[in-house]
Amino acid sequence: MKNSRIGRWVTPLGGNMAGDRRPQFSPDEFVRGTDTLYPLSKEGEGTAAPLVTALTVAVVEAGERPPRRSTADDWGRRCCASRRGRERVPVEGPP
Repeated sequence: MKNSRIGRWVTPLGGNMAGDRRPQFSPDEFVRGTDTLYPLSKEGEGTAAPLVTALTVAVVEAGERPPRRSTADDWGRRCCASRRGRERVPVEGPP
């Protein structure tokens, strides 16, 4: 990165992710949530435009991946036993 201020945004503190306690952005988690992304950058040399483009592409690609399927165990945790016996009644849908 030519601009050291921008490089600090994406370079792990201490040189590795294990030592960096800053919150990490996950495109996969983002697309499953309800937040909104406003990808903005100034034009010209030395701006964050390439970084903003890479972020946007990562989010779009995460949104295009098929959703992960729930396992039987996941679904079991989302169900509760019915009072009518062994029938399982979902309390919420799969993710």
